[in-house]
Amino acid sequence: MNTTRLTNGLGHGLLALCLTLPATAFGQGAAQPLAAEREDDDRTEGADAPAGTGERLPPLSVIATRGTRSVDDIPGNVTVIDRQELDLRMVEDIGELVRHLPGIQVDRQTSGTNPFGDRTGFTIRGVSGNRILTLVDGSRTLERITDNTRDVVELTHMKRVEIQRGPASALWGSDALGGVVAFETMDPEDYLAVSGRDTAFRFDTTHSTLDDATGGVGAAALRYGDFAASLSLGRRVGHEPENRNARSSKAAGAVWDCYRNPGATPCGQLDPADIRADNVLAKLVWTPGSDHRIGLTLEHFERETEVEQLYDHGYDAAGNFVANYDRTQTLSRQRIALEHDWTVDIGPIETIRWQLSHSPQKSRREGTRDRILANGSSETRYDYLEYEEAFTEFDAQFDGGFATGPLSHRLTWGIDGDYTETDYERIDTTVNHTTATTTVARAGGFNFANATTIRADAYVQDEIGLWNGRLRVTPALRLAHYAIDPHPNADYKPVDGAEPRKVTETEPTWKLGAVLDLDDSYSVYAQYAEGFKMPTAQQLYTSLPSTSFNLVPNPNLRPESVKNYEAGLRGRFRDGSFSVGGFYADYTDFIQSFVFLPNGDITYDNLTTVKVWGLEASGELYLDDLWSVTGALSAQRGKQQAAPGEDTTAFDGAIPLGGTLGLHYDDSAMGLRASLYGTFQRGVTRTAGSDAYKPGGYGVFDFAAAWTPAHWITLRLGIDNIFDKRYFPSSATAYAAQPSSTSVANTNPIEAQVQPGRAFSLGATLTF
Repeated sequence: MNTTRLTNGLGHGLLALCLTLPATAFGQGAAQPLAAEREDDDRTEGADAPAGTGERLPPLSVIATRGTRSVDDIPGNVTVIDRQELDLRMVEDIGELVRHLPGIQVDRQTSGTNPFGDRTGFTIRGVSGNRILTLVDGSRTLERITDNTRDVVELTHMKRVEIQRGPASALWGSDALGGVVAFETMDPEDYLAVSGRDTAFRFDTTHSTLDDATGGVGAAALRYGDFAASLSLGRRVGHEPENRNARSSKAAGAVWDCYRNPGATPCGQLDPADIRADNVLAKLVWTPGSDHRIGLTLEHFERETEVEQLYDHGYDAAGNFVANYDRTQTLSRQRIALEHDWTVDIGPIETIRWQLSHSPQKSRREGTRDRILANGSSETRYDYLEYEEAFTEFDAQFDGGFATGPLSHRLTWGIDGDYTETDYERIDTTVNHTTATTTVARAGGFNFANATTIRADAYVQDEIGLWNGRLRVTPALRLAHYAIDPHPNADYKPVDGAEPRKVTETEPTWKLGAVLDLDDSYSVYAQYAEGFKMPTAQQLYTSLPSTSFNLVPNPNLRPESVKNYEAGLRGRFRDGSFSVGGFYADYTDFIQSFVFLPNGDITYDNLTTVKVWGLEASGELYLDDLWSVTGALSAQRGKQQAAPGEDTTAFDGAIPLGGTLGLHYDDSAMGLRASLYGTFQRGVTRTAGSDAYKPGGYGVFDFAAAWTPAHWITLRLGIDNIFDKRYFPSSATAYAAQPSSTSVANTNPIEAQVQPGRAFSLGATLTF
């Protein structure tokens, strides 16, 4: 029997299977043979294979091992999205970033009481929010609380984005419970490499019909002797996203009826908004020799959203008339970082990398509401709310390689710590113009205890090579110390029996992964990984007394933890690659929001268990030198149990079977690149509650193209949702099939979750 023909036939059969199932993959690759000594992969992103091989090399990952590795060498699932892909699709926000990644989702906030239309954060393998660690050049981003958003990153200055599915606490600590999203910003060398000179200039502009947004980015880079510097300035102005496929009533095809007053914002639309986002990135790099690279980074991000809140315009149930309500949200993130890469080559230590950073981040909301009360009085309320987290972080990492007999080792170890100060302030000032009285309310009844958080961790990882590198086994261990120390201000009113107190935990987390090359084309991988996450200050200390409900704190919350198992098969050939894998995640002490206690109070509480499992697959096939097809899929299923002995129910975070299929054309001689994407999602059939809305399935097609008629200019065109399909995200299960009250229908209309219809984008890039 011809075994080569057999194995190639099997591989192409699996590849065809991956491509037949709808999806597109940007970063999940497949394995190829490795040398006995596993050194850091030093090729640049997007580099070609060695001459004569005819292979396309897979992307490189950093977060999976804290060192540069091919995604084929990782015993897990990592997606890498590079600048070329961001430019082609003219990605504006984190929602568009994951648009073609099955199994990963970013929702939009559409509640009338939170009218700013922010993105909520990443959902990976069913878990979301603060359970996903989000980093910018290794620095943390703002934590999610009820009154803010984690949407504090734009793609203006990003070089690449890595997304790791599954827990990564062994290398990245607490909060990497469900995965990691790591943004990496542009360096001076990136601009200079394009120009081929000691100076470089780049200007980008885009316009989208979705939110009538126009953006511009200007960047300049300079090399002078041992120094290189870059400065990038970006601004984007726009409005609220248009929701052209929402319906106004059930008679018109809506899921719910709408009961808003005349003159109010229609139920399927967002309130009118003016949005301005500014991004500044400055870097200075000093390379006094080949052994040292010292970098200084200054970053500033600010997005201001001015909203005319109209969803509640007019008379309310009590007879008060809301004349106008103007609100402003300002999100800001600053960062200053000093880093040093040092090639030392002393004994087992080859490289040392350390970084010290400080990053204050803030969400500020202000509003002015004018009302005429039922008794005829006129009043104005001025509301002010500010939430701030200031992160001071230090990370030192050591790497080196050595051998013990037939085994090669690549050892990575280090320390990672941060000190975070959290501050919450809310002031509502009401002026009654009729009675000439002023009332000041602090905290608004919402008790939030300010706190300091200390994380102090040490980690070690050993990448062990056996059988001349055919088998790579990678154990990793992290010892994490975590402490939250509350220091409530005078506005905080403690609840008897639940007074805020310091919480500390020291937790070891493990990871053990392996990749085995079966031959020159095929490899298998398997990994066991643990993750944990401490409760947040909001979950531990927050209370909100109300006439309709009473939210009480739970200082006895336990840390969340997960044990994750995954395994898969990969193949890489001259004309394509594939990867198929499955995972099973067992979460313990999963923290649930708004759990009802026997006395009717509401609190945060630990569920006994949540289990999520699924299948992930991807593939790419090069039809010739110009045409290629990519595909990927994800299918997830989950269940949860609130307490021992209780019935298990479906876990709504799991995303049903879905994927995308991509057809790509890339002609470097003509300077033309184009992609057609089909995104497909199965409808929801299982929900935790019997009265939950079950979104149906859908298929959506997008197109993106770029043309470079001369080396200094690139023109781009994008069309999203070509056929103007009306559809809901799978996360719409958070809504009931029918609203529980008219108030709910007016304040949180499900039609606002209808996804955008057809939208066009235009863009251009100039480089000098």
